[in-house]
Amino acid sequence: KLMIYPGADELGSVLMARVLVPESYTLKLEWTSPAARHAHTRYEGIPLFDTLSAQAEACQIELQDDTHTADADGILWIHNAPQDTVQIDQFLDREQRTVIAEDRYQALSKTLKGTLPVMVADVVYANGGDAHLLEYLDEHTQFLDLAGYAAWNTTGNTLGYVLAWYKFYLYHRQHHSASDSRLPQRLLMERLCDDGLYQGLWRQEWCQHYQDPVTLNTCVQGIYAFNQRLKHWAQTYDSLDSEAPPQIKQLSFPWKRFFEVDLQICWPEQCAPLT
Repeated sequence: KLMIYPGADELGSVLMARVLVPESYTLKLEWTSPAARHAHTRYEGIPLFDTLSAQAEACQIELQDDTHTADADGILWIHNAPQDTVQIDQFLDREQRTVIAEDRYQALSKTLKGTLPVMVADVVYANGGDAHLLEYLDEHTQFLDLAGYAAWNTTGNTLGYVLAWYKFYLYHRQHHSASDSRLPQRLLMERLCDDGLYQGLWRQEWCQHYQDPVTLNTCVQGIYAFNQRLKHWAQTYDSLDSEAPPQIKQLSFPWKRFFEVDLQICWPEQCAPLT
């Protein structure tokens, strides 16, 4: 009677979504590399599609692959590595970037212009997002067109988290007014900053080895870098106030190592002084 599948850190989110949002939703699947959907992913040892199916069953989400034409509640774009390409670790293998064809970024960009909410599970790498995807979305002013984004730790962690988020996102949209958008916006920006910008780009710039010490200067550097990016987004997107951009409320490295950063975003009128 028990499900056993790869994952662990995302489980709290999955269980909360299952209990607090009992509704069942449908989800249309789109792939950066459709032919590689059955490739084995790093640290887990089973096919990507098997992990996705197990996480969706745990979240009580019905998946529709590309052979289905029925209407869905939303779209999950799985940003995966090409066929015959082994999924590598974003940090450990940072000198071996995976090459994604430009037309696949363009396909995602076109999907974001549709009417359905689009979640992105960025699993090209383990332990961090694809920096080229982030650059492309930033250049085309599409960051905040995403309904959700995750790219952290293993493929199971990313998929379980983004599927749980999907249920909460749809529930929030159904039960709150369109003007009450700050909560999903904040969550999206926090994941873009953490999973995307930090894990996918800045972590490699700020440290070279796992044993590098985290210092106060690291935290100051991080707060400045994130706030500059938030200011840029506020100047770029109409849904944010350029005169009062969101800010980093809290930033820390909980285990005093670079492997994970903890950050919270708030709007100026909500922010208490940084501690």
